[in-house]
Amino acid sequence: MADLKDEDSQALSVPAHVIEEAFSSSGEENRCKENITRRLVQEGWEEKTRENIIQTVKELGDNATMKEVFEAVKDDCRRRVPSSVKKELFDQVHAFVIKTNKQHE
Repeated sequence: MADLKDEDSQALSVPAHVIEEAFSSSGEENRCKENITRRLVQEGWEEKTRENIIQTVKELGDNATMKEVFEAVKDDCRRRVPSSVKKELFDQVHAFVIKTNKQHE
């Protein structure tokens, strides 16, 4: 993941709930969701996941519940998220937290 600068690694002076509220109300949460969705589609993750789900349903049978299918595919789907996409999301959230913390100091 991203290297933290000394100034960024110090304790937050703003309560987590304030940062969480700002993350949502500023629209940054939606921007993160849109970015990760776009990147996962670009990387082919969405298509591979769809194929994995279809195959799992075939293996489990028509009476499989959504919970059973989810449990069967979740670990593989998480593993297949490219590290570059994880890093981009981390960097985006990290930058927001640092910026919000500095604004409230």
